[in-house]
Amino acid sequence: MLYPTLRVNWELVRQMINLLGKAFEPFIQPQQVQYYQAYYQVLWKMFSPEVFPESIG
Repeated sequence: MLYPTLRVNWELVRQMINLLGKAFEPFIQPQQVQYYQAYYQVLWKMFSPEVFPESIG
């Protein structure tokens, strides 16, 4: 709700989500991926270009 008001660059948000995923990789074991992967995918979908294109606002 706050991001549109602040005119956040959605590509920046998507880059932060991508970097967050990469930051987790060195610290998790393959069997632990299942615990964070679903949350990561939901974040990625929530801020996808289909939901928040750069042309909003």
